[in-house]
Amino acid sequence: MVTKRATTLFVFILFAASLAFSQNNLAPGDLAIVSYQSDFDPTNLFTPGLAEFEDRFSIVVLTSAGLSGGTVIYFTDRGWNGPFSIWYDEQYPPFTFGSGSEAVIKWTVPAGGILAGKEVYFINKYHDELPAGSEYYEWLAFSNEQFTVPLGTISNVTTIVPPPAGPGITDGVNFPVSGDNLLVYQTGPTAGPATNYNDSTRRFITALLANIRPTSLGTPTSFASWDPNPASPDESSMPPGLANGDTAFLMSPGPLPHPTTPVPSSVEPDNGKFNCTALAHSITPAQRRAIIYNNANWTYSANAFPQGFSSGGCNYNVPTAAGVSVTGRVLSANGNGLRNAVVKLTGSDGVTRRAVTSSLGYYRFDDVAAGETYVIGVASKQFVFTPRTISITDELTDVDFVAESPEPAFSKSR
Repeated sequence: MVTKRATTLFVFILFAASLAFSQNNLAPGDLAIVSYQSDFDPTNLFTPGLAEFEDRFSIVVLTSAGLSGGTVIYFTDRGWNGPFSIWYDEQYPPFTFGSGSEAVIKWTVPAGGILAGKEVYFINKYHDELPAGSEYYEWLAFSNEQFTVPLGTISNVTTIVPPPAGPGITDGVNFPVSGDNLLVYQTGPTAGPATNYNDSTRRFITALLANIRPTSLGTPTSFASWDPNPASPDESSMPPGLANGDTAFLMSPGPLPHPTTPVPSSVEPDNGKFNCTALAHSITPAQRRAIIYNNANWTYSANAFPQGFSSGGCNYNVPTAAGVSVTGRVLSANGNGLRNAVVKLTGSDGVTRRAVTSSLGYYRFDDVAAGETYVIGVASKQFVFTPRTISITDELTDVDFVAESPEPAFSKSR
């Protein structure tokens, strides 16, 4: 006998399980870094004994689905060692976190989620008010550049062991003006991101490198591969699955390679922001990423940007997952509308929708998620149609199909 209490408990377990996997499983390019500032924040007055802001960065949500509440995303200033396929600081004792000030923070998206196209602002605060030897960096996320509307929670994944405690110390994620990197990723199985940190199953989403190694110090930094053989925690190879100018960004106007030290700020700027150039509503996700991660579309400065201007504050025109319609007509080679033809629309997730044409050959799909790429085609035993790939950013009309084989002289029916 199943009691009411047992049934209620079972339903609760199912509900809890659904919540655990409701967060987004993000793909490369679903987020982009659109500002980076390593110079001290303009609000910082260098007052001893006060907790003051230092570094900033911001990201924009590029996935049309937005970010679900509870989604977990990790940020780190650890460099990636491409030749060994490990974090750079894993080469040194204790072979885990910590070589200098390398660390990882965990951001949890607030309940209610975040819409596509939203820019999220991050800033760190150095707790100098604490006793000597216990100071550390605390990161905060906000909905606005003035940092008055919190957006989610951030915690330190890395155990904070402030200097001067010895080798393997870290006082948290921070960006030295001499150059650094910012890598963004999730962990856990692809079927559902892990809420708790799982470094054995990481998936990079995007990354930024703001550090240039010249030829005089070894293999130089390049746009294609970043640092093929990183020699310090502030250098990084291209993270696996990412590509510069698309899903990752080397923040340098160039030219590269640069020959000698010191690298000038015109080649290795401390601060940069995307300046909203060339954004339009009717562009594909790949085009939007290429525009954002183009150095020609960034503004750079050797000093911190003025208060309120660390970001471009752009309208990114990212279509939301709210449905749009796709309509068209299926025609014979002679231009006659074909009734009862089956039109198939298949998304990148493998899910296929079907629509049957009207007596005049018209079809319609409603509530199609924008910002995605689909394959659309016609299934017919009498005619041959060529399927096509379409990127949907808004309503699509006149997506017509014309049969490649001639119209039969007669048809046999039952």
